[in-house]
Amino acid sequence: MRRLAFLMLTVAACGGNDNDSLTSFDGVYTVSTWTDNLTSCAAEGSSVLDQREPNFYIKTENFLGVRFVNVVTCADVGDCQAKANEVDTIHLGGFGFDTGSDETGWRDTSAFGFASNGMCEGTVTETVMTSPASGQIRIEARSTDAAPFPVNAAGECPDDAVISAAAGQPCTSFEVVTASFTTDY
Repeated sequence: MRRLAFLMLTVAACGGNDNDSLTSFDGVYTVSTWTDNLTSCAAEGSSVLDQREPNFYIKTENFLGVRFVNVVTCADVGDCQAKANEVDTIHLGGFGFDTGSDETGWRDTSAFGFASNGMCEGTVTETVMTSPASGQIRIEARSTDAAPFPVNAAGECPDDAVISAAAGQPCTSFEVVTASFTTDY
């Protein structure tokens, strides 16, 4: 199963942006290209821009003391600004980055595993956000299916086991988003 990258969830939380941003990329962006190759990572795939929201905002969020760079898709610039300025709400569903920097790129590794008939299946997605030029953002998400493996003693498929089972497997999908800075939020 692919990362839930497009499911818009809203999480009510204490905190929000603590005005101490992790990134200089904060702002609203207009998507230039959005491609998805569902069969390999050898090259970008077909455009899916017409199936995605055409804007996103980038904002540092703080959820229970954990700070991360949040990328949230929106219908238009006004929608982005409204969501980004909701003080007591953290919107999730685009991309989130918990390690890295503006200079080296922001990174996230997510694993999704599930059990079926005593075996685990799953996918690991490695996502990187960079800025190839001032005002430009590039997000690349590479997903790899894990080789099936038995559930643990508790009947679960822990993330670390999914990550281990995906190591060395061929990359199965490659999503790329490029965007340009539009305005502050």
